[in-house]
Formats: sequence, structure tokens, C-alpha cells
Amino acid sequence: MLKITTSLLRSQLPFSNGSSSMSIVEQAKVQHVSPCPWSTGDQENPTVASSHQKLMVRWAVEVGHHPRPPLLQTSILTTLALGSTFTINLLPTLFRKPSVNGNCWTKFPACDSTSLQAPTILPSFLHPVFTCETLLSMLCMFIFIHWACISVLFQTARWRERYLPKALYAVVIGMIPAIYAVDDSAVLILKILPTISDICAVACLGLDCLLY
Repeated sequence: MLKITTSLLRSQLPFSNGSSSMSIVEQAKVQHVSPCPWSTGDQENPTVASSHQKLMVRWAVEVGHHPRPPLLQTSILTTLALGSTFTINLLPTLFRKPSVNGNCWTKFPACDSTSLQAPTILPSFLHPVFTCETLLSMLCMFIFIHWACISVLFQTARWRERYLPKALYAVVIGMIPAIYAVDDSAVLILKILPTISDICAVACLGLDCLLY
């Protein structure tokens, strides 16, 4: 009787150990393999986070699509453009012949090296340098500086999108009466056009400071 009982116990021990070991494996599988609600949430979190990041990036792009350029930079460029225009309008009066009378806005004077006289305010050592070639070189340099400053101002994303179309319309409207009032094309291109563009640049700078 004792032998039968021990044999039965021995026959049941592997089954019991196997069942306990299988339960442990099943628990491990349940913990690591079977999809629980929080595990699926953890798997979906990267997708949700990436979608949130995309939305935030899109919102930042929409808000900062037209960033405001630095006020100091735009002020310096506008001042340089104004100074260049003033010099462009001043230089022709230096090599205008004294005998020629008339408004400087109607006809662009030609530089005559024979009648050109250096201003008395210049030092004596600069008189030999005061030639037509020097004045025309300075004129070309200041024209380049002016249009370089204007192009840099309106190349910024904010000015290009908000102010460039309006500035072009204003220049066209301002040039229409000037075409009929001035006969010399050099005056239109070298004097009136830079002046109108400077007025537009100052107006755009004022709007940029007041509205934003």
C-alpha cells in the first residue's frame, strides 16, 4: 500500500512541477508578449508624439513665416540708401557749368573737364584729384550702394511679401507724372527713381515699426 502511494506521488510530481513551470512561462508571456492596454498605449505614444511635434513645427512655421528683420539693420540700410541718393543728387551740381542756368531736375549736366572747378571748401591737395573721372566714379559707386541697400531691404521675407508689391505700385504711380514733367531720361533714372524708392523704403520702415 505504501509502495502504491509513493508511486502515485512520484507520478504526480512531474505533472505538478511541469504545470507550475508552465504557469510561470505563461505568466512571463502574458507580461511581455500579450498586448495590454497600457502596452498598446506605449506603442502608440511615439506616433502621437511625432504627430504633436509635426503640429508644433507647422504652427511655428505659420507664426514665424514672416519674421521681422532686425530694426537696426533696416534702419542702417535705409540711412545708407538715403545718403547715397543725396550724394547722387549733389554730385551733378558740382560739375555743372556756371554759365548754365536751369533746374537741376530737368536736365542732367555733362561733366566738362575744361570748365570744371574744384569747390573752394576742398583743401588744395585735393584739387588735382577733383576731375570728371573721379566724380563719375563716385556717382557710379553711390548708385551701386543705393540699389544694393534697397535690394537687401526688400529681399527679406517680410518686406518681400508685405511691402514689395505696394512699393512697386507706388514707384510706377510716382514715375508716371515724372515722365511727362522731365525730358531727360538720365534725370529720371539717376535722380527721380532713387528718390521715389527711398520714400517707399522710409514708408515701409515706418509701417514695420508702428504695426509690428
